[in-house]
Amino acid sequence: MMYCVRLALSHGLRAGYVMAALFVVAAVAHTPAAASEPQLGIPQVIENGWMVRLNHPDNAKTFDFDMTGSGFKVVTAANSATLPAHISVHRKLDTSVSALRFILDAEGDLSENTIILYDAAANELWRHQGALTKTAIELTGLHLNGEIVFRILRGKGAPGAAYTISGIETAADVTPPVIAPDGFTLVDTLDALRGYARLDNVRVRLKPGTYRLDKALYQHFVEFSGNDSQFDMTGVRIQANTELFSPFGVIPGVGGFYSVIDLTGDRVGIEGGYFETYGDKPGLQPRNKILNITGDDVTLNGTTIQTSGSVPWGYGSLFGISGDPVRKMNGIRVGAPADRVILRNCTVHMRAMGHGIFIQGAADTLIDGCKIDGLLRSTNDILAETTGFAAERDFKIKGSGEGVLPDANGRIPRGDMVSLSEDGIRLYDKSGTTRTGKTTIRNATVVGMRRGICTGFGVGGNLIVNSTVRDTIQAGFHVGSGDIVIGGKADAKYSEALSIAQNSYQGARVELEILDSRGGNGNDLLAQINGSQHRVTLHSSQAKFVPAAMVVEFATNRGFLGKLDNYGADRPDGLASDIELLNLTPAKVNLSQRAERITVVAPMNSQ
Repeated sequence: MMYCVRLALSHGLRAGYVMAALFVVAAVAHTPAAASEPQLGIPQVIENGWMVRLNHPDNAKTFDFDMTGSGFKVVTAANSATLPAHISVHRKLDTSVSALRFILDAEGDLSENTIILYDAAANELWRHQGALTKTAIELTGLHLNGEIVFRILRGKGAPGAAYTISGIETAADVTPPVIAPDGFTLVDTLDALRGYARLDNVRVRLKPGTYRLDKALYQHFVEFSGNDSQFDMTGVRIQANTELFSPFGVIPGVGGFYSVIDLTGDRVGIEGGYFETYGDKPGLQPRNKILNITGDDVTLNGTTIQTSGSVPWGYGSLFGISGDPVRKMNGIRVGAPADRVILRNCTVHMRAMGHGIFIQGAADTLIDGCKIDGLLRSTNDILAETTGFAAERDFKIKGSGEGVLPDANGRIPRGDMVSLSEDGIRLYDKSGTTRTGKTTIRNATVVGMRRGICTGFGVGGNLIVNSTVRDTIQAGFHVGSGDIVIGGKADAKYSEALSIAQNSYQGARVELEILDSRGGNGNDLLAQINGSQHRVTLHSSQAKFVPAAMVVEFATNRGFLGKLDNYGADRPDGLASDIELLNLTPAKVNLSQRAERITVVAPMNSQ
């Protein structure tokens, strides 16, 4: 991309230019002080219409800055403590811009300090290094939408050097946009889409095709920060370069992860779109995602995600779920402070270690008609390897194994099955200090994951309706306090179809059809029921779908989180009380001595 750059000493307003009053601040709530912005994990400040970001919390004192309506001044302070430090100064554009003019005054020891100007798509428009006295910079031949970003890179010079930008003028781009009959603005480049993603009240349709994403300014690569905007990506495939999952360092905190697409604006809708990665470079840290949603009333409809690029790949949870050397790639995160997000008819193909869809601090989320599929691999296939990650570690399981019990020597056993990913749909109890609210899951399908639908780690009171789980290796449905399952379906080929694992869980209501559970790996646990005051119905369309050896266990130490399933000998014994079970399957019911006041109605069996 080539632009015309002119340097001049004249500071007067040129014909066709307007002053920076045409810039407006992004209509997104931000912290007013230099505290870490929770959605991004880095310090962020709004001042006089500018948004200022530092690249790491430890670099918060590397620069001092002062913002005015038409410019800013950035002064170098202490040297960086963590990363090569930079400060980014954003200004949102409320109109398309074809030319830009501003005055640069660079003074003091600016050795190795650099100021760079980017557009919303992370394209470099201009840069300068070193000192310069009150010089006008003019850039023409532009096609800018969304925002401009000035970035100052901290060099080795002494503190007190300063860059001052003032007298910003713009010329409007008079090229008329292409408008479809339905009112959508038509664009044919990813760069153009990224510009509009920063704007409010736009309706944009990206031309069908494959687009590669290989530039970003932050560890959240593309930010949809505008409000009340709609984006049609039907027929669009966006591929993010795995090289982007490293250059921004390891940033602590809730928002410090890497993600391809961030939806931070409110009332944003995306129709369609296929998002994936390309390349084979593993990420710098374990917390990677394709899509992250933190805005209110966001809707995804018909969107597809395909994950890849995790390390190590091919072993699931056998070598741990966090820390070195694990580098995950999750599908979709819905996180705080999001309310009322809708995921409708979305598909997640999990070809990496990580969760398909997970909820973390968001409230009133609806997941409707979504499908998540993972891959299974036999332990015999893993044990046949003679080189590689598992062989180098003598096939020793690290941690619990998450559904795969080690043999007597702590190694991967023969004859078992491993999911290569984590949970299909997973709830966490909070994000930072924000508690997760109620989630509704309807008409979902999960196949080949570690756990299928896992709401048990949420805060309770979730609703799961007409959803199906198959071929999971550590629980089909894992539900918790107050959760309701209506019209659920799951098999027990490789693990329990139903897990109510914790003694603290109370008041779950479950109606679950058991699918064909024959032909698995010898699993005999149909359901694990601990806690109290639950009401459970288990049924199957054909008695033969439930092998004769299968059991329903109350107050059990088997199954997910059980001490007999390698989750720690110090875990408490399973307890169960005041529970009603209607068992319409041929499975036997086992009540341990720790089960109290259990009512079992089992027409097919004599209990």
